Amino acid sequence: MNPFVLLNLGAAAVHFAHAVAVFRRDPRAPANRMLALTGLLFTWWGLSYAFAQGATDSATYWWWYRASAVSWTLAPPVMLHLLLHIARGVEVSGVGRRWYRALIYLPGLVFLVRTLTGSMFVGRIERGPWGWVEYPAEGTAWPLIFSAYFLGCLVAGILAFVVQVRREPHLLRRRQAKVVVLAGSVTVAGITLVEVVLPAVYQPLPIFSAFLAVGWTGGVWYAMQRAGLLEATVAAAAEEILAALEDAVVRLDEAGRILQVNGAAVRMFGRDPAELVGRSWTVLLAEQRVVDEARLERFLAAGPVEHFETIGRRASGETMPLFVSAAGAGGRDGGRAGTVLVVRDASNLRRTEERIHQLAHHDGLTGLPNRLLFRDRLETALHRARRCDEPLGVMLVDLDGFKAVNDRRGHEAGDAVLRAVAERLAAGVRKSDTVARLGGDEFGVVLPDLRQADDVLVVADRLLGALRETVDAGGRVVAVQASIGVGMRPQHGDDADALLRAADAAMYRVKATGQGGCRVWDPAWSVETRGRVRAEERLREAVARNELVLHYQPQRSIRDGSLVGVEALVRWRHPERGLLLPMDFLPAAAAAGLLRPIGRWVLEAAVAQACAWEAAGHFSGRMAVNLWSGELRNPELADEVGGLLGRTGLPAGRLELELTEDAEAVGDETAVRTLERLGALGVGVTLDDFGSGPTSLVFLARFPVRTLKLGLSLVGALPGDADVAAIVRAATSFSRSTGVERVVAEGVEREEQLVFLRAAGVDDVQGHLIGRPVPGEELDLTPVRELF
Repeated sequence: MNPFVLLNLGAAAVHFAHAVAVFRRDPRAPANRMLALTGLLFTWWGLSYAFAQGATDSATYWWWYRASAVSWTLAPPVMLHLLLHIARGVEVSGVGRRWYRALIYLPGLVFLVRTLTGSMFVGRIERGPWGWVEYPAEGTAWPLIFSAYFLGCLVAGILAFVVQVRREPHLLRRRQAKVVVLAGSVTVAGITLVEVVLPAVYQPLPIFSAFLAVGWTGGVWYAMQRAGLLEATVAAAAEEILAALEDAVVRLDEAGRILQVNGAAVRMFGRDPAELVGRSWTVLLAEQRVVDEARLERFLAAGPVEHFETIGRRASGETMPLFVSAAGAGGRDGGRAGTVLVVRDASNLRRTEERIHQLAHHDGLTGLPNRLLFRDRLETALHRARRCDEPLGVMLVDLDGFKAVNDRRGHEAGDAVLRAVAERLAAGVRKSDTVARLGGDEFGVVLPDLRQADDVLVVADRLLGALRETVDAGGRVVAVQASIGVGMRPQHGDDADALLRAADAAMYRVKATGQGGCRVWDPAWSVETRGRVRAEERLREAVARNELVLHYQPQRSIRDGSLVGVEALVRWRHPERGLLLPMDFLPAAAAAGLLRPIGRWVLEAAVAQACAWEAAGHFSGRMAVNLWSGELRNPELADEVGGLLGRTGLPAGRLELELTEDAEAVGDETAVRTLERLGALGVGVTLDDFGSGPTSLVFLARFPVRTLKLGLSLVGALPGDADVAAIVRAATSFSRSTGVERVVAEGVEREEQLVFLRAAGVDDVQGHLIGRPVPGEELDLTPVRELF
């Protein structure tokens, strides 16, 4: 068989394999789609020329020549588009996108039309010893123009790629860049030799350009799929995050000129980025905002995070209230490189605050009152019942086997069940009654204005009958069974706590049978109730008797394994049950109101241990202590921490207070002032468990966060989950612009996670691979070199 037929068939097979492999890996990624399209074009190129070389007559060859035109005229712009996309990491948007793509693809379309309409670039063909050979048409410059165009596209893309790598070398590993540049250069050289040089100085060879391009597509495929060169580089992922944010983000230089805006800013102000970049930030403001302009000018020269409200102006002239958070952007040399403004429409913020207030008193899933509003209405109903000397009933309704619904049918089915139960409970009572979702699968019902105590049993029977009907959960039928406990006034008490305890005890009696139903609390069960109260009292005694102990989990530098910090974790050394983890007793502590005293003890014990280590010359790193979210709204916290540091002499910079996102704290000025005062003391603030919830950019902007800790939900998925990997890279890079100094990854359990995190730019790591939590005397304070 003709060797050039085999070359073209082999090239088609390789290109097709590359196209399928890259498209299957992530068909949503633009770079993957473009590389897959390039592979398909070269696949058709190879197939069509294989059939052309196998033609027995010139007419057949000419037919396959025209058929191949789709591939060899459109392949150059697709190759150029792909390299420009990888080099820049982000597409042009808006009107610019149409001109940008037209500039790339229009020449290829012109060449395609000329070929299909009969204006050939080939003058004649001859059958030689190696197959059919094409000779350029004489008397026209089109063949030379097309060769220059083909090679020019590839060379331009390679040059753009090289310029980007030289400009931002941290975005791409050197191996990736070398593979792409080397593969492209070899392809340019090979095609130039075969398509331009040989026909000019010797004689043409049969066409096998698709085979020569195997190296280029293979090189880009390897760099993208094997060496991590996806368009989701750190910079591109950060751009995607900016584009997805609802808040407008405006980056300024040191003089207050606009360097960059995200899509939300374009939509908010109704201006194209080209209208804004290079102009003063005051172009975004309404007229006569001199006070705000002077304020930001002072901030540009000074430094702390600034928050203020102002009046903005859209391109149409319409004004709008704005909430602005300004934070300094760090440069590569550690200095200040400008300012990042996070801008939110204040009218939307006010609607959000109203929504938060609604959520604070109602359940987001069912729309029913939540525990807080339930308690308030119960107190109100009790006050009226005492005044009128009327009976009052309280029900606690708990769904039996609900966890199995979530586990077997999924959370969507579980949510459908909860919504259906809420609707049936609300429909089964009077308008004057209160039905609330207290949490999970537990509901509460307040029944005031009862004529007689037995009326509550009639309501309970009606509710149980309604709940026994099956629920359509996304096309699946789910059977519901409930356990109802009832507490009655005045038989079981005359205050809310007594009635709730009675209903709770009765409900657990029903659940113990496993058959559902309703029971009214029996005073004879008070022995069990006293047992639960005794459990809370035992926890109080544990605090007083110093049965709580601290274990310390090491945080090590990802560069050299040195111990840079520890996290203090509380344990209960129970005299009968042994060592208990926080999940085993902190819920009871919360119910008993002991979180604050336990938190104070943990903070004081951790600081004392840090001082002891420092005095012994063993360790002088950071001590991380967890705060529960309610502490953010404690106005005395900063004074207490400052007093503790003053008494012990521990430098404030060695103390890190870890907190999780608290939606209520974002709008609480007390929480903001408390953390600002802690920052003024020099105490570090860590945003813990990043990635487990809807972390808000406003949260990061409002609070002086020094450390970002990647949560278990992100780290546990590494390195296999490509989407999570891109998020981690972007979060690590993008956090620097918000003033974050250090990124820590917790939950590191495998060496491949450690390798990925080091490449992603994470500073420190902790987890079972690094070291388990141990008592202070057992902590290994020496560097661990083996893993690092």
